Amino acid sequence: MTNQPADARQSSTVGAAATPSHEDARTPRVLVVDDSPTVLRLVAQVLSNAKYSVVTATNGADALRCVQGGMASIVVSDWVMPEMTGLELCRAI
Repeated sequence: MTNQPADARQSSTVGAAATPSHEDARTPRVLVVDDSPTVLRLVAQVLSNAKYSVVTATNGADALRCVQGGMASIVVSDWVMPEMTGLELCRAI
């Protein structure tokens, strides 16, 4: 797990689990899931710039753990990923 500051909020990359800090309780927390580091960074930055609290995961299995742990209210996911596809993630949620 690595935390990367984004504006006044933090964007967290998820291994097993992460909790973003410095966020307003009213700010929607978005989980971005993509196995491409470039796409993940781009989408996370755009959402952070729009004042969303962002958590990231690089595969569907990690993303599912985040959702089950209550770490996100919105999920934006890639469709084709190893381990668990975006479709499998949606079905599991």
